[in-house]
Amino acid sequence: MHIHYNTNQTTLPLEISSFLPQDHLVFTIEKVVNTDEKEVNHLIKYAMFDKEQKRGYKQSARNLANWHYNDKEDSYTHPDGWYYRFHHTKHQKTQTDFQQEIKVYYADEPESAPQKGLYMNERYQNLKAKECQALLSPQGRQIFAQRKIDVEPVFGQIKASLGYKRCNLRGK
Repeated sequence: MHIHYNTNQTTLPLEISSFLPQDHLVFTIEKVVNTDEKEVNHLIKYAMFDKEQKRGYKQSARNLANWHYNDKEDSYTHPDGWYYRFHHTKHQKTQTDFQQEIKVYYADEPESAPQKGLYMNERYQNLKAKECQALLSPQGRQIFAQRKIDVEPVFGQIKASLGYKRCNLRGK
């Protein structure tokens, strides 16, 4: 099959690639759900992805994977022993009317605990885990590495040829 491009066409057809690597987008639940609904295979790198792969973060008390979760009481225990009990569920709407459900956990001793509360968006955590698994798969690594070869040098060439020292992207 031969594709004829016209001079006004600025995008390539979606049939060229079965995966859409995106590290320039903000990882939000809404964007991931929308791409899932459109049945687009995507690799979206969220903000903490690189930091989560480091040994220091994996052993840190800030990492929720190091906290103990109790199913029966719906509570979390901090690695240093602080106890966070479920308090209520908060329903939050984004500017685009996307509904989010956030579980709120409060510390038993908020004055002495390192943080007074824990706000858990389970849907977001599940999507992050799914994206992490896809990004760390051999196919995901290869596709995402290829993106850096295909896309990033273009911006460097544009900046070099036009003499830009910095490039800001602004707009709605």
